[in-house]
Amino acid sequence: MEFFTKDAPEFDATDVETNKVMAALSYWLFFLPLVTCPKSEFGKHNANQSLMMLIIGIVLNVVFTILVMIPALGVIFRLVQGLIGLVLFAIYVISFVLTIQGKGVKLPFIGDVKVFK
Repeated sequence: MEFFTKDAPEFDATDVETNKVMAALSYWLFFLPLVTCPKSEFGKHNANQSLMMLIIGIVLNVVFTILVMIPALGVIFRLVQGLIGLVLFAIYVISFVLTIQGKGVKLPFIGDVKVFK
């Protein structure tokens, strides 16, 4: 799990302890910390991470749904689509657990994208 926390930003300890449950729940409802604790940097960071994973999951799902329609390669693309779904689910669960533990999570490639400032 060190892979997800390696370059994670540091947050105020009080902010983390106060808002870690809402921040963790953002991995199921990304907007939850934005509504319940809008001034929390920890909550905004996790909402960003969750929203980016959701967007990437939707885009990949649409792309692979189109690729599945190719007659000769459809079965292979369906398998890859399922594997990507499992990987994304595992990332969601790992991020949730690390956030509940009060650790910052920075996802590779998308960890620096800021939607909510």
